[in-house]
Amino acid sequence: MTIILVVALSALAVFGVSRSSSNFAIAGMYASDSPRYQNYLAFKSVFPLNERDVVAIAKTGGELDRQRLLALRDIQLDLSLDPNVEGVLSMFSISGTRESQTRDNAVPHVPDELPEGEALSQLIDELIAHPVSGTLAGETDDGQWAAFLVTLTGQANAPANLPAAIAGIETAFANASDAGLDVHLVGTPIMENTIKLTGRSDRMTFNIAGVLVGVLISALYFRRPKYFLTVSLAPSIAVLWTFGVIGLVGMPITLFMNSGPPLILVVGFANATHLVFSIRRNLLNGQSISEAVDSTVGHVVPACFLAASTTAVAFLSLLVTTASDAVRDFAVIGVIGMATIYVSGTLLVPAVAKLLFRPADFTDPKGNLRATDPFGLDPAATALSRFVIARNRAVTVRGLVLLAVMVALYLQLGYQHRISDQLPRQLRGEIEAAVTASAIASPTPIYAVVSYPPDIGAANGDVSALARTLGNALGEIAGGVGVWSIDTVRTAATSAQEGDAGFADALETMPDNFKSWFVNEDERAVLITIQTADLDARQLAALTEQMDRVLDEFRDRFPGYGFELSGLAVASAEHASTTIPAMQRGMMVAIVIVIVMIALAFRSVEIATLSLLPNLMPIVAAGSVLYLFGLGIDYSGVIALTVAFGIAVDDSVHFLARYRLERSLGNNREQSVALAVRRIAPVITLTTIVLVAGILVTQLGQMPQTRVFGALCGVTLVFALIADLFFLPASIMAFHGLRRKRAGDGRQEFQ
Repeated sequence: MTIILVVALSALAVFGVSRSSSNFAIAGMYASDSPRYQNYLAFKSVFPLNERDVVAIAKTGGELDRQRLLALRDIQLDLSLDPNVEGVLSMFSISGTRESQTRDNAVPHVPDELPEGEALSQLIDELIAHPVSGTLAGETDDGQWAAFLVTLTGQANAPANLPAAIAGIETAFANASDAGLDVHLVGTPIMENTIKLTGRSDRMTFNIAGVLVGVLISALYFRRPKYFLTVSLAPSIAVLWTFGVIGLVGMPITLFMNSGPPLILVVGFANATHLVFSIRRNLLNGQSISEAVDSTVGHVVPACFLAASTTAVAFLSLLVTTASDAVRDFAVIGVIGMATIYVSGTLLVPAVAKLLFRPADFTDPKGNLRATDPFGLDPAATALSRFVIARNRAVTVRGLVLLAVMVALYLQLGYQHRISDQLPRQLRGEIEAAVTASAIASPTPIYAVVSYPPDIGAANGDVSALARTLGNALGEIAGGVGVWSIDTVRTAATSAQEGDAGFADALETMPDNFKSWFVNEDERAVLITIQTADLDARQLAALTEQMDRVLDEFRDRFPGYGFELSGLAVASAEHASTTIPAMQRGMMVAIVIVIVMIALAFRSVEIATLSLLPNLMPIVAAGSVLYLFGLGIDYSGVIALTVAFGIAVDDSVHFLARYRLERSLGNNREQSVALAVRRIAPVITLTTIVLVAGILVTQLGQMPQTRVFGALCGVTLVFALIADLFFLPASIMAFHGLRRKRAGDGRQEFQ
């Protein structure tokens, strides 16, 4: 009956997975109800095209000679004929000098017949010096370069159509290398498409590698296929059920959720290993299969429930302490995952064990006991129990000193976040290569939106002058990397003699995709784009703070105008500065809640107090490692520490549950600690090996935040194992030795 239920639930989960969708928009990482993010959404509605622009940087490694210019012009033509492209902005789109044109006949800056020799060099110099084309062509120490801003149509930018649209752009640049051009494609559509494809690939890699790692380690230890396959079945089902639920409720799979499959797999492996380990030990002790399973269900399943609950609490702390939609979605998948792990493990493992496991599995045909501990964990656990009992005070004191040092280091740990660090490795390389040529390729521009009064138009000279003054002030704060504004266009398009009327005519004839970078006449707003380097959130926060002060001054000076600072860079900086510290506080709240749960479950404040220190140690240890390497903590770092804490508590719960069981059987404190170490140390060592090896499959992925998550989880779990093997049993001995010394041997010890 149990197997039929599992099959039915799995079929429903498959249906749910088939209905699942994904949302890998980079802005989704910072989605929240904060005023700054809502301002960013409003900004996108007024100036939407920058979200649809692919930026192509063509680097020459030398000069823009005649052959390369011809190749670039052919690319311009191919792109303009692409049905997925709304418009192309490049040096070929810019009109020539004011002396060479009239209002009715704008002469292209790059003529149809390219000059040669000195005339060509003069043309290149003019392009680089031009107010607008100078932002689309330039020169660095590595040679000259040219840029294209390719605006996709709204339909092409839809998630389902984006891969084909990007492929069309890549086709247009396919032969650029033949002309000696090194092309790098960046921009929001490229980022989102690459993240989506990489996310799918990583998720498949994690699922396959995670299962293989768990099966391999289980096979090496348990040897018999039916044992290690039983251990592997429940976590695989848990992953299926989790993503089935997500699909059924219509929740899209987001960036952070990519860490879900390996996490669910390894926690599921650990849970199933505890159950199989207990059943196998009971069979070795001479129990029948029914007795072995029933004993495990009675003694181990409650500990598994408490362990799953404490891990779920860690996820819930992320859910209730952050305004980040992406982090909350990850927390939801974590809570669902812990529920499916517990249900699948407690349903499948006992049912499969009753069907397949037998006492004869551990004897050869002659009735001799087979080797059941290929890793030598049992004798190692016996030696460990003797060591921690004999030297409990020394181990406890050194552990406390080490904990104090690591707490001091952890408190020095600051937050860090960079938008480019959230991108796949290959895309980061493209951005870095592109940004070395032009800041237009930066993923973190800052925008200032100026709303002008209803009694004047965008062509009014006062608007341009204000944009120039404000742009210069903000550009100076940003380091003078580059500023675009309506004044940039006015300078290029009209002469001083033509005045406002001439500029109004020029605005009328401009292509929409070009004009939208500077003005939205319907919304009576002009846009100032301040290009910045690839900055950390702290640096961006400092910049925006200075810029906000400048905007306050302009609000006082120009009461008829509106001024707002916006852009993904601004939203991400504020989000990181508020959300990451809030998540850290949430992690501390989770620790308190978990300790209270342990106190209630064991009906002992003393047990809860003793469990606090070994469970706090892995968190501050991992944070200390980050600090010593000169790193800060990002979203994925806080998530990793929070989740790893929830997982690490599992080992403490199983150890304390075994200790209490031994005490209830009449053993004294020393005997109970020794037996708990001998019984639990092998299984938590094996499960930690599975956990660490399984979670480290994230290092095979392309997403930096997923790799950071896996690495920090692995480090935290290793420290957690050390704390549970040494610090926890030693502190139990030392604490009660101290109590007995103060109160006398007759005082009752906790049960």
